[in-house]
Parts: sequence; structure tokens; C-alpha cells
Amino acid sequence: MSVIKGFAWHPTQPIYAIALHDDTIEIRELSSTTSGSSKGGNSGGSVLITLHHQFQMNIRDLQFNPVGGSTLAVITLITLINLSPHTL
Repeated sequence: MSVIKGFAWHPTQPIYAIALHDDTIEIRELSSTTSGSSKGGNSGGSVLITLHHQFQMNIRDLQFNPVGGSTLAVITLITLINLSPHTL
């Protein structure tokens, strides 16, 4: 059993994202069955994709774009801010 560090429902699709203890993110499809026949071995839905990157560390939270689409924000201890030269 894995510890879940973050969870996010997609606002318009039957999918959700979970951040696991090893800082991998699984995008899962919501399953309408409870037979436990998912790819990941849990009855929580089939794993569509697993995301991991060497800089993806210390995940604190996840959030899908609230108006839909495919953007997933991943909140970590490292924050990157892109500033325009006109704002300085």
C-alpha cells in the first residue's frame, strides 16, 4: 500500500491524479466497477499514465486547471516564477 501525498479530481473528465510517497504522479481513470481489475492492482481505477521527473521532489499538492483541459499544477518545495523584464 502506498501513501498518498496529494490528490486532485479533474473538473470535467472522469479522471484524477494522485501523488505517491516516492513523488511519482499517477493519472487514473475513474472506474465504474469494483472488481479490482485495474492495471495498478487497486480498485480505484486504471492507471492511464505515470509521471516522474528527477526534479519532481517533495510534492505538496496537485490541482487540475479548474476550467478543464489537460494542465496539472504540481506544487513542490521549489517554486519557479517567470518574471517579465517589464515587471522589475
